[in-house]
Amino acid sequence: MPLSNRWKSVLVNTLLGVAYAVIGYLTLRLGETGGVELRRVIWLPSGIAVATGLLVRFPVWPGVAAAGALVTAATGGSPLYVLGTALANGLEV
Repeated sequence: MPLSNRWKSVLVNTLLGVAYAVIGYLTLRLGETGGVELRRVIWLPSGIAVATGLLVRFPVWPGVAAAGALVTAATGGSPLYVLGTALANGLEV
């Protein structure tokens, strides 16, 4: 039985959000690796989010916004910073 577009959207946004949050958290925690400051040079989850956004026909910003907020909250961001990050990450895709 094929999934409806609504359920596909929910599933993809959830999976994207989990991947974005895990990779974002690891990127922030790894900090400097091999002499490269990862969090200042490249934000790895953005590439995944943009690629997913190009491959599907529905918006993926909800998953990205939720994951951005989660990562910022988990790494000690203030509530205003969490909200700002959620908005900015949601808009990036």
